Amino acid sequence: MKAAVSIPDPVFKAADELAQRMGVSRSHLYSVAIQRFVQDHDDEAITDRLNEVYDHESRSRRSLTYVPHEAYALVHGKASYRLAPSPEHLPHSR
Repeated sequence: MKAAVSIPDPVFKAADELAQRMGVSRSHLYSVAIQRFVQDHDDEAITDRLNEVYDHESRSRRSLTYVPHEAYALVHGKASYRLAPSPEHLPHSR
């Protein structure tokens, strides 16, 4: 499908240069970029991935626990598991 869109000049130039460096057409570059953006913002897919992460965490919990604030980064493939001592092993606050 063809579509006409307005793109700020600096973004267009940067995309054009990237497409040339990668040896792909601008159309291909835009298509891949939009596809990835849509996937990253697909609420159902994000929920499914979070469920996978938490399911894995609950199965593997022994003396270590998953740090939940890393969940977003894990969903987007930008982090690895980071383990911390489980709460019962941490010193109590006074």
